[in-house]
Amino acid sequence: MSHGIYGRGLWPSKAATERIISATGIDFPAGQDTAELCEDLYECRIPILNKQISKAGYLKGQIQKAKASFKNASELMEVITSDGLFHQHLRRALDPGDYEAAVDSLIRVKRISDDFLKTNNNKTADDGGTKEYLVKLLVPIYEKHFKRRAGRRRDDSGPFQRFVEAVSNEMGDSLRTSPHTVYKAFSKKGR
Repeated sequence: MSHGIYGRGLWPSKAATERIISATGIDFPAGQDTAELCEDLYECRIPILNKQISKAGYLKGQIQKAKASFKNASELMEVITSDGLFHQHLRRALDPGDYEAAVDSLIRVKRISDDFLKTNNNKTADDGGTKEYLVKLLVPIYEKHFKRRAGRRRDDSGPFQRFVEAVSNEMGDSLRTSPHTVYKAFSKKGR
């Protein structure tokens, strides 16, 4: 199943995956593939990003970035494609094909920014619960790779709680969870 995810430069890195495993405080079962765990965690990140992006404040910031990217790419393209002394100097200074590649890249940045704006400009914020949703997504990943049932402990000391905390810490500050988050998520689903 592993597709060389470590080499793709995507989240999580091999070092991050090893930190997550280590944080559980239990041995990773023999025969389990850390690259496969990495792949599953990467796949888990996609719906979390989608849920985050549907939050009003986050979405507003991303829309502003897309607008700025579109504007900056348009302005830069206008500068480098306009006739004149600078245009001629730029064409001479760049290796053959680099000028066209730069223009093509700016066109792609504009298109991606525009597509993002069309897709997300009219979205409304979701009801929250991203951290609890993360717990729900991590249950089958933990159970598959650690060969243990995911659970919660009242004293907040279980390996699954530590797994969730480590994964959320690696995902970034906005997703940091606590053992209480796991306890709350399990209480909601009656596990």
